[in-house]
Amino acid sequence: MDARNNTYDKWEDFKRTQQKLIGKRNQLIIDSSFRELVNDFFKKPSETSEFLTLCSGLIHLADHEIIKFYFPEIVEIALLGNPTNISIARIVIKILDNDWLKNHLDINIYLVLNKVESDDEEWAYRRTVELLKYIGFDLILKTFLEKCKAHPNPEIVSLYDDYFSE
Repeated sequence: MDARNNTYDKWEDFKRTQQKLIGKRNQLIIDSSFRELVNDFFKKPSETSEFLTLCSGLIHLADHEIIKFYFPEIVEIALLGNPTNISIARIVIKILDNDWLKNHLDINIYLVLNKVESDDEEWAYRRTVELLKYIGFDLILKTFLEKCKAHPNPEIVSLYDDYFSE
């Protein structure tokens, strides 16, 4: 019985800690000076990771405004970031309402792809395909793959063959 009580005490401690964390997070996202700090976070991958992790826990629609505010940066991370930040950015993007995403995702993807250097082009296009598959936007994915098929870079053309029939 002592082991069970000890485990229960740990559970209660976890819940108290989580509630404190949620309170601190809520204070941050409504603090106007926090948004100024976030711009600096995008310059450091570890800070970016922490910010994305904060965003990944925002389940209430009212809290999604901070994600929408930084949506262009989050999309860029989902396409060009390091593997850890790419994974977290995808989770954050998927949190958003599908109708809102359909109205904002394409333009932000193409803004990133249009400024990417040729050395990173295949990486960014492949991450785009993975993002669209992850969020389940099959029609947008098929349209994107059709554009890949007509691309002058053979590595990007190969994405059509790799993903179109899946």
